[in-house]
Amino acid sequence: MSLNNFNVAILLSGDGQSCQSLIHDKSDKFKVVAVLSSNENANGLFLASQAKIECGVFKLADFSDASQRDLAIVSLLKRLKVNLVVCSGYLGVLTDCFFDKENNFDIICSHQSLFPTLSEKGIKGIKLHQVLIDLHHDESGVTVCYQTDTGPGDCVCCEKIAIHKSWTAQKLQHEIVQMENRLLRCAVLKICN
Repeated sequence: MSLNNFNVAILLSGDGQSCQSLIHDKSDKFKVVAVLSSNENANGLFLASQAKIECGVFKLADFSDASQRDLAIVSLLKRLKVNLVVCSGYLGVLTDCFFDKENNFDIICSHQSLFPTLSEKGIKGIKLHQVLIDLHHDESGVTVCYQTDTGPGDCVCCEKIAIHKSWTAQKLQHEIVQMENRLLRCAVLKICN
């Protein structure tokens, strides 16, 4: 598909580190048309605005409930003719309206772990990496999978990294974010081809 045919939107809540490769991509395979956040102070919005990408803030407090917020997001995604939604550090829980077959977009999520069940239990960010260090896991990684209405779906791509005994949780997190940044771009390219 050419640049004009495959539109990507990114949902994030934080700094946008893990999706920088998408925001700054110069290939003609896909185009990031929107970066949306639940957090008006998310640095990812700043990165996107510098790249002249449409940004939107959808704080739960501005809506009667999560379903109403998500209906507003889905309406924007449809208007922008989005083909793929990338959840990258998005802290909102997607409601049923995201999974309506008429939406004509797929959703992928990245998990900073080979064990998405840890992040599903609310263990995220630096706490996730600390748990892996504390439990003496010898490897970690990133999993990018389709998101379904019942949780993670089919894996798009996955990569492992050995955890060195000398690593701190911060060092592991740094390595994982770099990997996630690369894998998200690989996943989008794989899907749009």
